[in-house]
Amino acid sequence: MARVRLPFRRLDQRLTGGLESLFTLDIAELATITVVGATPVVAAGRKEDLAEHLKMVRQEFVGKTEVEYALAAIIVLLRRRVAEERCWSRFQKIWKEAGPLLLERLNTRWLVSACDTIADHSSDRTERALGLAGSLLVNTVKLYETENWMKDNEPGEYERLPEGSTTLFDGVTPFIVGGGDMVANLNARLKSLCEKPTIASTILLELFRRLHQSNTVFRRFHLLHSIESTKWTT
Repeated sequence: MARVRLPFRRLDQRLTGGLESLFTLDIAELATITVVGATPVVAAGRKEDLAEHLKMVRQEFVGKTEVEYALAAIIVLLRRRVAEERCWSRFQKIWKEAGPLLLERLNTRWLVSACDTIADHSSDRTERALGLAGSLLVNTVKLYETENWMKDNEPGEYERLPEGSTTLFDGVTPFIVGGGDMVANLNARLKSLCEKPTIASTILLELFRRLHQSNTVFRRFHLLHSIESTKWTT
């Protein structure tokens, strides 16, 4: 996917909800302002229209602080490769100035998203590796908990498939079996970090491959995957 680098003047014209304030307001001030709105709803899926997607994400943070939403909005922009340099700089600044608050208040889902962002954008390979470790840890648990949630009392039989805004634990939504992109993204990050062969990187890639050769949740869900655009190869 080609990277889109827009001047922030144009970016601000495309969005609603005063996004520019997330970059210009003092971070300490953002940490004191509460996001107002109706009952919070967990954001589910991806809306093609960026403004609509951010509106959906903001609804999840009703009752929380603006700095929490600011971080989530910036993660969304980075994921879509919009204004990357400015967003990455702001992402780091928010963590530097509001890290303790974010660690206390963000749920696991958004902490994993922060790890993914670090794995994607940091220039420090150690930080990227630690970000990938956090993502790999929780997302592996997410796969197993998704499978447990899908099963009834009979082992090995799937009684239901995840949909909508169901949560497994602490804001973590189930893997969408058959079409979700989480494992594909995880696989891409893993391969990117392991581009330079080292002892550890070669072992990591081999372990990931073996998880798909043996009868594990990775192999079972891979066999159920039907959407080619989000299918992964090891």
